[in-house]
Amino acid sequence: MSTTNPITYKVTALGRVLFYDKKLSVDNSISCASCRKQELALDDTAHISLGVN
Repeated sequence: MSTTNPITYKVTALGRVLFYDKKLSVDNSISCASCRKQELALDDTAHISLGVN
C-alpha cells in the first residue's frame, strides 16, 4: 500500500460510485458495471465491448 496515496473508505466508496455512474457515458446510458460483471470478477464477456454505440 502506498503511503502517498493510501486506500481509505472514502476512496473505495468514490470508486464504487463512479463504477456504477451512467452519467459518465456520452449519452448517460451505460456505466462500467453495465459490461463488467461482478460474478465474473469484473470481466467483460464480450470479445469487443459495444459501449454506447
